[in-house]
Amino acid sequence: MPDGRLFKDAGDFKRLLLDDRDTLARAFIEHLCIYGLRRPMTVDDQADLAVIQAAAKKNQYRLKDMVRAVAVSDLMRKR
Repeated sequence: MPDGRLFKDAGDFKRLLLDDRDTLARAFIEHLCIYGLRRPMTVDDQADLAVIQAAAKKNQYRLKDMVRAVAVSDLMRKR
């Protein structure tokens, strides 16, 4: 892993990813927003990203809920 943690197999890797679920979900949400808005995220976008993440977290970060939260977010509406 980038932080130096080692893993032996796919099961170990999955466990490490689940330990970092919030960070992984935040990165995924941010990348979806970058793609959808066609621009990098700025400091001004951090509050909106936190709202999207909180909405997705309510449903254990299911993929469809993360995509839906991004699609209906204020970031996309203000686009």
